[in-house]
Amino acid sequence: MLSYRHAFHAGNCADVLKHSALHCLLRAALQKPSALWYLDTHAGAGRYDLGASLSRREHEGGITALRAGADQLPPDSPLHAFLGQINALSPDHRHYPGSPQLAAAMLRPLDRAQFCELHPQDHTRLAAQFANDPRIRVSRSDGYQALKATLPPPQRRGLILIDPAYELDQEARSLIQGLRTALARFRHGTYMVWYPLQGKLDHVRLLRDFCRLEPPKTLRLNLHSVSGTSSGILVLNPPYQAQGDLARIADELPAALGSGHSTEFDWLIPEQSL
Repeated sequence: MLSYRHAFHAGNCADVLKHSALHCLLRAALQKPSALWYLDTHAGAGRYDLGASLSRREHEGGITALRAGADQLPPDSPLHAFLGQINALSPDHRHYPGSPQLAAAMLRPLDRAQFCELHPQDHTRLAAQFANDPRIRVSRSDGYQALKATLPPPQRRGLILIDPAYELDQEARSLIQGLRTALARFRHGTYMVWYPLQGKLDHVRLLRDFCRLEPPKTLRLNLHSVSGTSSGILVLNPPYQAQGDLARIADELPAALGSGHSTEFDWLIPEQSL
């Protein structure tokens, strides 16, 4: 049941999509002076060695391709800011920082975070990285239960990343139920949900079930890749400051990654008119 290891896929196109979007959302959220709560429901190991035996070298079509294609980007591209953060965390390009390390590097002293990871080995590695960081709690717990246990946060502002492996047959059902619980407790929070466009997940059904929740305004960004790692994200309640940068990521990422990539970007759930 816990066979999935993100080290197999670290730094691939799906990671570039979700982590560039996460970087964009964090930058926007941290413009406000008040404290932020950040929850990562499926955190993984936090940092990955791209040369290790577990790596399937999918990073060559993802973060490595983005670095090679960075000169195709406009100077003010949000992807440059994302790459700058990734390169600062791994100057030798040997490691790829997962969402916990990316978020921890950006959060301020007043912000708080919880990283959830059930896999015993990945949890051990993750906990060791942040053992001395008073801002962060690392728990070996079910991320969907954390949605109920931690929301609404005392900080009153929150960014929640839901990034499951979708290896379990009931994952889509668990995700929808988790979102139902979260939105009932903290409807005005910002949520980012990742999902694959290939594999055994029926993403069309997932999105249909999501819309039945009557969620708040939601952006959808899909990245289609010839490498077999096509995926998408939903962003519920995207900060206004992030919306333009997300649109630019959708516009600029295919050319930076190279031929064979395309994106779709739209409002899955438009903002309700008054």
